Amino acid sequence: MKRFSVSMVILMAVILCSSAGYSTEKGEFHYGIKAGPNFSTAVADEGRLNFRTAGAFGAFMSYNLSGLFQVQPEVMFMMRGWKEVAGGLTLTNKINYVDLNLLLKLVLPTEKRVQTTIGIGPYIGMKVSNSYDFNFDVPSEFEDAMDIIYDQLKSTDVGMVISSEMNILLENGGMIIFDLRGTVGMTPIFDDLTIGEETFSMTELKNMGIQILVGYAF
Repeated sequence: MKRFSVSMVILMAVILCSSAGYSTEKGEFHYGIKAGPNFSTAVADEGRLNFRTAGAFGAFMSYNLSGLFQVQPEVMFMMRGWKEVAGGLTLTNKINYVDLNLLLKLVLPTEKRVQTTIGIGPYIGMKVSNSYDFNFDVPSEFEDAMDIIYDQLKSTDVGMVISSEMNILLENGGMIIFDLRGTVGMTPIFDDLTIGEETFSMTELKNMGIQILVGYAF
């Protein structure tokens, strides 16, 4: 085990030293835009619900703290939600947020014109709209019940972003960006629902999603 640990330390040292030659200089920054599909769902202790395919897009600025590390604030419009399916009946829940992200990114060694990074950081999402759709006609009483549930939606969502990027460096100083990332909510989507003297727990449901983004940085 000791020999394995020493080998891992040496390997990490080689990787970090090598990567410095492929990264941009300290103090440089890029800004740009990115967009792509968002495969969104909600998870609880019992498992996850069905995915809703929507979109995500936004803007960012990436600043080089050193040859190895970057910090990247982002503003993203995130179309979240999930589907509930029973037989041929489908309820699609749609909740849209504006997310403020702050990622710390590590630059990995790659070819000269290709830069690969992995990043992690928190996000706070501010709800801007919500709706639901059925693929069938429902009684008005059912819609009234759904409206009561949606009244319990929280105005904010807090979670984590994990990102893996491959950036193609261009001669003009720009970059084409391919970003595969995941978002995991850390706080419940809903508050508890109280009807009369009864309280129904709705605090287990949390957002989760996978995004495939393409962008350009100047």
